[in-house]
Amino acid sequence: MASQLPLKLHLDSTYSPAVLDLEGSIPYDIVLQVRRGATDLTRPMNILTDNSLFDIPYAFSKNLLRVIDLGSNEQVDLGAPTTPTKPTAQPRIFTLPPRTSRLPLFEYDLVIPLQLSTHIRHALLPNHQYRVELNTIDLGIKWWNYGTDTNPNLPTSTTDLPPSEPAQLVAPKPTHRDFSVISSLPIPPTISIALSLSSPTIHRSNPTTLLRATITNQSPHTITLRSSGDQSYIRPSNNRSLDSNHPRITSTSPPPSIFNFSITSASTGAEFVPQPKHICAGSSRRIAGLTTLEPGVPFINEFKLMEGADAILTAMADEESGGEFRVRLREMGVWWAEGKGEEVLGGGGEGQVPGLGRVCWPLMLRCEDEVVVRVVG
Repeated sequence: MASQLPLKLHLDSTYSPAVLDLEGSIPYDIVLQVRRGATDLTRPMNILTDNSLFDIPYAFSKNLLRVIDLGSNEQVDLGAPTTPTKPTAQPRIFTLPPRTSRLPLFEYDLVIPLQLSTHIRHALLPNHQYRVELNTIDLGIKWWNYGTDTNPNLPTSTTDLPPSEPAQLVAPKPTHRDFSVISSLPIPPTISIALSLSSPTIHRSNPTTLLRATITNQSPHTITLRSSGDQSYIRPSNNRSLDSNHPRITSTSPPPSIFNFSITSASTGAEFVPQPKHICAGSSRRIAGLTTLEPGVPFINEFKLMEGADAILTAMADEESGGEFRVRLREMGVWWAEGKGEEVLGGGGEGQVPGLGRVCWPLMLRCEDEVVVRVVG
């Protein structure tokens, strides 16, 4: 029996939450991530993909990759492959590059899209949950070898391939990824935000200057925003930069965080409010974090701009006493749904929001306004 050489394989989602809409507005996919084992990392590894796990249409048709309906726990019949699985005249070979050390935990040598919309969407039903799983040990790889160059001059025909390495490439551990299917996804409405100051001057000893934010729902429907706390909107899995847990500009209590704003020196451009790095991991869905906006009715929020920001105010005064500073709202996303708060709560239990029960693109809070303040005293 031939020896075995393990490849570390992992299935991951390109978007979170993991939702595929049948209209195709979410470019959701699952990717197969490939990492070399710890054996002989210094040479390139050439792998023939024809009729193997890495030939994705073939993998689905031969059950190397299986789709399971989690409701019935039955395998989904995908029918005939949507794309040809016959090997081409020229062998399809990819190369895993050499390395001098192990990769960090969440980095991989190769990432292969499964192209769910092409290969399996036709067999999926809305309001169902599915699992793509890889349980096989044998990857179906017929040929591979170690190269001597990261850009090898590989044969143009399978008959010209040199002998394969004797070890069998295997996946020692199963992997899977779950996702939900919906029919379509609503387009976020548009809101406008205007900023103004009660005074153009902030006194360091008594920073009571108020910032007024006027928020207007420009859509014809009443909407409710998740104005603070964790945000369950769809976003690329590798980009959580909009997930800050700080209160949004729409929050009524407590006042919005200073970290929702950018404050820069008008003369030097120096930034005094660092980008927030905290990511909310909580699952709270309390009604206190909701704000309802009626169509065309301005929602006005006034608060002390520098309240609780003594260190930032001191840094501004030390940098340029009497100088001007530009205040802007940082762009951020919020979870939203049509309807009033009470309607949005349906199905979520008393005082709670159902969260992932209403999947959405984020409603982006953007404001072109810029207010200028002067720090004195």
